[in-house]
Amino acid sequence: MKNDNFMQRNKIALMKAITQEIDNRKLKQQEVADLLEIKQPRVSDLINEKYQKFSLDILVGYMAILGTQIEFNHEEGSKRGIKTKVIKRQQSE
Repeated sequence: MKNDNFMQRNKIALMKAITQEIDNRKLKQQEVADLLEIKQPRVSDLINEKYQKFSLDILVGYMAILGTQIEFNHEEGSKRGIKTKVIKRQQSE
């Protein structure tokens, strides 16, 4: 149960970082879908943080496609799970 809660928080943190990058680039959902090679409804699920529909691997892959680098930190004994931090963004074209 604890691991599920950690996983949920970490997925949501990644989804927020991805959504922030989408907003920063002022991309439309169809543009994001084309870039990530997914269908538009999947982009909607991503933006609406439907974390159950995504694995961490997929979310990390999306961040790589967007040129966003992240840093993962876990503090021993932490009850908050892994902290994620966007540390570098690719320049928007």
